[in-house]
Amino acid sequence: MKLLCLVKHLLALLIISSSHVSAANESNTIVLTVMDYPPYHSLSMEQFGPIPRIISAAISLSGYSLELKFVPWNRAIEEAKTGEQVDGIMGVWYSEERTKYFLYSDPVMTNKWSLIKKNGTAIDLASSNYRLGTVRGYYIPESVKNKGYDIELVADDEKNLQKLFSGRIQLTLLDENYLNYLIRVKHHRYKGAFTIIKPPVAMMTQYIAISKKTVDPEQKILVINHGLKKIKSSGTFDKIIKQELINN
Repeated sequence: MKLLCLVKHLLALLIISSSHVSAANESNTIVLTVMDYPPYHSLSMEQFGPIPRIISAAISLSGYSLELKFVPWNRAIEEAKTGEQVDGIMGVWYSEERTKYFLYSDPVMTNKWSLIKKNGTAIDLASSNYRLGTVRGYYIPESVKNKGYDIELVADDEKNLQKLFSGRIQLTLLDENYLNYLIRVKHHRYKGAFTIIKPPVAMMTQYIAISKKTVDPEQKILVINHGLKKIKSSGTFDKIIKQELINN
């Protein structure tokens, strides 16, 4: 009899726990990791920058809200893969390898991804005899990877700019808008110090990526895509981008 009561008690606890989990999973909040990457998204920008404003407005059309978790890039990717504490990641580029873990939204916008050198440094693009700095976890375009550069990895782009400025590396890969923002807002001493090598090595499309392991990933992608389509067709997308001086 005591055993039967214990079993019933455990079953009741299991049902209660399951109902709590179900209620939490039905929350209309999409939680995304994101790195601090102005002028696209940053803790220092109004409403965290133009891309959070766009995605927030887009998903609100379906009654959803947006929550962001700002962390370094490599951590942002790894946490988003699990789908445990967050649903996905903001501002990610497409790669075949990442499709193992993520569903991708429709394109959000395009980045001009360019090689940057210090002014006065002679660079022969036919040569591979250079040290190139990039951020750990960043996707490296095949055109750059195949060059055979000596690639050095660091935690963030600002460290690469320091190394480029001091001559410890000869090249870095950087988004043009991000470089211009850093010089204009944070690092005035770099004004006139660097040259963007034309043309860009790649035009990289930004997406929202939702973990396949989170709850209802397909539904979250549908909500994002529906909102993006509406925001772009209404002109709201272009208005927000122009306000932040981003050349898309």
